[in-house]
Amino acid sequence: MRLLATLQRGAGVTALADPIGDGEKIVVLSGHDGTVTMLAGLLGLDWKLGDYAAGEAAPGGGLVFEVWRVAATGQQAVRIRYVAQGLDQMRRRTPLSIDAPPEIAAIRIAGCGDSCPLSDFTTHLLASVSPVTPH
Repeated sequence: MRLLATLQRGAGVTALADPIGDGEKIVVLSGHDGTVTMLAGLLGLDWKLGDYAAGEAAPGGGLVFEVWRVAATGQQAVRIRYVAQGLDQMRRRTPLSIDAPPEIAAIRIAGCGDSCPLSDFTTHLLASVSPVTPH
């Protein structure tokens, strides 16, 4: 919920929980690859990055959540990317740079595709984390 609240505040809409940080333009959260795997499972995220297995949380890799304003409509949209150093870059100890960037995989958001209106992403995230009520 705090991740969603941080995206909401960044988009200038009312946050549903306590956002992380104090309104910075970029917020970086550090965690373990197990945290990435757990979050991906919770939100139904999947990716394929270079020579890695599908959905593999690579050493030093991370999920990137972005909020963009669609110029044509002014609507806020969420994009998610998975970023990690490639296997050959690791083997060769290639420093990441403008000329040798990390590998990036766009992640499709369920029901949206590569980009998702913030309101739809909010609905998807809340449905993903809400407890299932038995009937």
